Amino acid sequence: MPHSYISYWEHDVWLKDIDIAIIGSGIVGLSSAYFLKKKYPKKKIVVFERGFLPHGATTRNAGFSCFGSVTEILSDIKKTGKEKAYKLVRDRFDGLNALVKLHGKDAIQYENFGGYEIFTPDEEKVFDACKKKLDDLNRDLQDVLHLKSAVYQVSEKNKSSDLGLKNIVGMFFNPWEGQIHSGYLVQSLVDLCRKVKVEIITGLNVTHYTTGSEEVHLISENDIEIKTKQLVITTNGFAKDLVPGLDVHPARGQVLVTSPISGLQLKGTFHHHEGFDYFRNIGDRVLVGGGRNLDPDKETTTEMKPNEVIDQHLLKLLKEVVLPDKKFTIDHQWSGIMGVGEEKSPIIQYVKENVLVAVRMGGMGVAIGTNVAQKVAEIM
Repeated sequence: MPHSYISYWEHDVWLKDIDIAIIGSGIVGLSSAYFLKKKYPKKKIVVFERGFLPHGATTRNAGFSCFGSVTEILSDIKKTGKEKAYKLVRDRFDGLNALVKLHGKDAIQYENFGGYEIFTPDEEKVFDACKKKLDDLNRDLQDVLHLKSAVYQVSEKNKSSDLGLKNIVGMFFNPWEGQIHSGYLVQSLVDLCRKVKVEIITGLNVTHYTTGSEEVHLISENDIEIKTKQLVITTNGFAKDLVPGLDVHPARGQVLVTSPISGLQLKGTFHHHEGFDYFRNIGDRVLVGGGRNLDPDKETTTEMKPNEVIDQHLLKLLKEVVLPDKKFTIDHQWSGIMGVGEEKSPIIQYVKENVLVAVRMGGMGVAIGTNVAQKVAEIM
């Protein structure tokens, strides 16, 4: 007799007659499930997740509602030209509006304190060079984003000290940026999926799949075999485990969160060095993350481990710039895995007749994930 890791009851209720299976329960996976169920209410849609919570970057990111800093956009223009660079900004801006429209501000604890880009003393020439290009950049972006006022402003000279910052030679301010609670974002997505009767199964790691003329066979690490008519892969930085040929690679991000800081002045989201470093307040705590550019070889991994070189860099940023003369401890530390590639745009395409991938969020899943999911629903 065949012996199985699952029972008849489990198979009969959750794993039988699946129309669309989605691997990955992050922003793209859960949002895709929701939009597909709204489009096809009679289809059985099941989301499979390897962890007890999303395993990638969705609940491990910094919760930035942002679409690009001045140095990042200027760098993208230099590498790819204005058309591609501005399309990225437009997609992120539209995606953030779609995110808030879908969930509402309260459900994801959206707060609009604005965003800043900071420049330390060793970057004074960079700051001056960016200032010279700011008028042209704002003129272009106002047209691209259909805004009536400038996107980026040179911040007042005393603003950095008002925010408790030190060793700053200049800042740009973006009034359109905000911050969210990444945990509540996923909770809201789960609630939306449950309302439309999408099944979410956690703790099941699909390691590979095979395709037939009418079905896709998913195989888990416990040798559970699941049949589905169509498959959507949304595992982002882990995508090569299932689709080896894709131009998407893991990029690990390190994050630290401090103890509560009495009298914390900091409010808003902050970018540094083309967005490779970032920090923000979470209530009266400070989150700081990034630094993967300092040790790129070790950070191109799916292992969720700390990196001592980057940890020391982030602590130095906290002590010298963000929280000078403040006593604090690190209460939380974690890593998250993003999906990046040669191109910053996402991959949304069929790799087999009945297998669709939606990956490579480029560290901007919060900004573009909702619209990527809507495109998945449009394509299928």
